[in-house]
Amino acid sequence: MKIKKYLLVSVAPVALVVPLTIAHADTFDTDAFIGTSGGGFVYVDEKENVVEPGIKAITFTASRDNEYTNENPVIVEPYDRFTTSFSDLDSRGIVTNCLMASNEALCDSISGSGKRIKNYLTGMDPFDTHFRTSTKEYINTETDEPIDTSSVDYFTFGKMSNFTGARITGFNIELLDKDGNLMDELDPDNTALFNLDATDIGLGAGLTDGLFGGGGQEGEIGFFSPEKTKVVCQKVC
Repeated sequence: MKIKKYLLVSVAPVALVVPLTIAHADTFDTDAFIGTSGGGFVYVDEKENVVEPGIKAITFTASRDNEYTNENPVIVEPYDRFTTSFSDLDSRGIVTNCLMASNEALCDSISGSGKRIKNYLTGMDPFDTHFRTSTKEYINTETDEPIDTSSVDYFTFGKMSNFTGARITGFNIELLDKDGNLMDELDPDNTALFNLDATDIGLGAGLTDGLFGGGGQEGEIGFFSPEKTKVVCQKVC
């Protein structure tokens, strides 16, 4: 059996449970999200045009023109771009595979378009989000050859909000199999792992904005600094 070799997770501090019951399951289909368990839920933010279930997966899809720049943000009709590894990318703005909020935006939509999954923590139990992988075959429309999906990177756009009533001093992000066991780093061909080589697109997590800062959809909500702040990573970031 195979599942996707690498899963890239940034900002979303949740446990990902990936079933290992599907042969050659190396990608996420659009209905990858199964549900949640534990001390929290995924908030469906209608103000950002998010619809149930609050999470969707995008695979091999781009919408930025090849001449896209921040000064000239040209968006075109979505098209296929078969990027399987993010190790050589220099911006998260050009990722083609992601887990994100279920609205009309895509992985490469502009900042502030509501891409982040809203994870609301409400209790003291670990919060899990469960996903299924897919055996779907992808064909390169230019060559008619199948795409090698033995290793596919996914970027996770996510956000955590604390409604537990307790102070959070740290958190863990874990990749678990269907039985709740940590993925085995010694068996990468049958495991979902973090791709720590994709450093240029921004790994880890951060506080969204400062108390007096802007920050897209956050409005007046922020923290005691006018600047964005990174979380200190103890193990993998």
